[in-house]
Amino acid sequence: MITSVRWKLVGTYLIMIALTVLLTNWLAYTALKQHYLQERQEAYLVHASVVSTFAANYIDGNNLTMPIEFRTYGENVGARILLLDRQGIVVNDSFNEKWVVGRQLGHNEVQAALTGVTAAGAHALSAEEWVMYVAVPVTWEKEVVGAVMLSTDINDIKEALHEVLKSMAVLSMLGSVLALMVGLWLAAKVTKPVEDLSFAVERVAAGNFNEPVPVRSRDELGQLTKSFNSMAEKLANVDRSRREFIANASHELKSPLSSIKALAESLIYSNEQDVTIYKEYLGDINDEIDRLNRVVHDLLQLAKMEDEVTTLNIEAQSVQKVIDQVIHLLKPKAKAKDITLQVTTADQLLWPVDEDMLAMILLNLVDNGIKYTAPGGQVTVNGNTVGDTLELQVSDSGEGIPAADLPHIFDRFYRVDKARSRDTGGTGLGLSIVQQAVKVLGGTISVESQVGIGTKFTVKLDRQ
Repeated sequence: MITSVRWKLVGTYLIMIALTVLLTNWLAYTALKQHYLQERQEAYLVHASVVSTFAANYIDGNNLTMPIEFRTYGENVGARILLLDRQGIVVNDSFNEKWVVGRQLGHNEVQAALTGVTAAGAHALSAEEWVMYVAVPVTWEKEVVGAVMLSTDINDIKEALHEVLKSMAVLSMLGSVLALMVGLWLAAKVTKPVEDLSFAVERVAAGNFNEPVPVRSRDELGQLTKSFNSMAEKLANVDRSRREFIANASHELKSPLSSIKALAESLIYSNEQDVTIYKEYLGDINDEIDRLNRVVHDLLQLAKMEDEVTTLNIEAQSVQKVIDQVIHLLKPKAKAKDITLQVTTADQLLWPVDEDMLAMILLNLVDNGIKYTAPGGQVTVNGNTVGDTLELQVSDSGEGIPAADLPHIFDRFYRVDKARSRDTGGTGLGLSIVQQAVKVLGGTISVESQVGIGTKFTVKLDRQ
């Protein structure tokens, strides 16, 4: 069973709120209780001190009216006054209860007072009776001769604290309900983008890339949503490219295969006896096989370069030497079309690059220029450095590329003039291979073209 993140957040939020409320209430209650008791204790310590100033005479038997004064003072301050001798034996009680007089008290407050230390404390005699004992020493000529203890009912403090607790409980419940509502709202606000992303991931996993997730905030979740939408868009493009690639590859492979089958069936079912006809058909089959072989070769080459573990042999190469090798290979083809090949490079131009990859780039670009340049035209290769960048330019005086086609010329199997491209033996993969090779080398490629004037490809490779 999957637990919702929303309820996890709400649960965590409520637990934190509950702990905070309980701690706050406990601290407030403790502080208030301490304040009430401290205030009452200080007041009765004053009363006890007042009584103690006159108690020494009574203990010595010099003031026989003291019991009446005790009773009157006790009634006025709302406390029971006990007078004890130096052994802690009660010698007078303001309540005039005979059973108390003569008893020895062992209360901590009394024992402290008999040692000369003022003491006070609150005690629960029962669940419903709460009292405070206050004891002060009685001295005569700097000697402790007894003690005065005041006992007072402090149930009013208990009742006041009880009312405070009830108020705290009510406020805590209201606060908890409010916190729950706020927690649910916050959890919904936080988890809604996550839920949207979760559903979107399921849609993407099912192959639906065209439903972007709404961006609901500018925080980290909003940035995550934007990143996801961008990723989904890229996946959609990749999926679309994959479908187009499969369709185009199937078409490119099917066309020569269909031609081969048609020619082969013609030979099989023909009663033609002329050997020349057979040779002509077999020559056509051979041409279609060559065409098929070129498509397969280019596909394998492209797939190899797209492999993330492509191994490069980066060494300092003479750019002039690589260009000369390419020109040497393509010179017969250029001569057959009466096209001039011209090379301009800086002297002793050395550059760290994979020689085979660079040669493949130049070979495809120069060959492309020869294909689409009319007889009597020119293809130029130029190489130079700009700072830490090698710039290679291959330009031709050919027919040029229409502006509408320029954004697509590096797409696989894309042809500006499909019929003519097949006539020239192109597979529609040459520029895709060039672009991927430049990417593998960590460079960039751009194109400029004008119809009727020519085309220029510029390859830039940074020093590695």
